[in-house]
Amino acid sequence: MNSVEELCRLIGSCIAWEEDEAPRRIRPDTPLLTLGLLDSMAIVRIVASLESATGVPFPESRIVASNFTSPHALWGAVSDAVAEAVSAGDSHGAVR
Repeated sequence: MNSVEELCRLIGSCIAWEEDEAPRRIRPDTPLLTLGLLDSMAIVRIVASLESATGVPFPESRIVASNFTSPHALWGAVSDAVAEAVSAGDSHGAVR
């Protein structure tokens, strides 16, 4: 996971779009919660995908609404989690 644009694609792939709804293009400033794009299962899928993509566990303390307001907000939380893991020597391939 190297960019917020890559994160946008990941988020888009984790959203359960309605059958009659065309998937939207997710941008860094897309208001994910305001538009009702995320439910609890989408957040679980996003967190699992992030952990797989970065090789870093996403701390439960970072799974809060403010980090999921937009991809840009989530990118900040992901970047911080990866930086903390790298500085703690627990990167497990964090720079993927």
